[in-house]
Amino acid sequence: MYGTTAVFSLGAYGWMYYCISGDKIVTLTEAIITFAMFFVLLALAYTADRVNAQRTKDRMEEKYGKVGDSSKVEEAGNANIAVYNEPGKFRPPIPFTAFEVYNHLIPEERGKVWATEEERAKSMQMRQFL
Repeated sequence: MYGTTAVFSLGAYGWMYYCISGDKIVTLTEAIITFAMFFVLLALAYTADRVNAQRTKDRMEEKYGKVGDSSKVEEAGNANIAVYNEPGKFRPPIPFTAFEVYNHLIPEERGKVWATEEERAKSMQMRQFL
């Protein structure tokens, strides 16, 4: 988008010089062309912005994988852990969201004792990560 705006800015200065250099009067034709070029600029800038957004999205998906792709989940013991085997794909450091960590560790800080070995192991994994 910046390139489009920069090119049109330089073109606008050239057009302004052309319009006022000869007789120092802007004709109706020159005014209509100037007004129409504003909408051409808007259309090209919008198109350039959409193309750039798609390129950025494609680069991010190539680097980190698709957002919200939960198709790659396998059973690991008793916990569901996201698995990303493809090279270059994002692999989360722990299989828990921040919300899960908060909801699990805060009650423990307040004195709750977990009844199962699985919950204690989950707490230990969360604490080691933090």
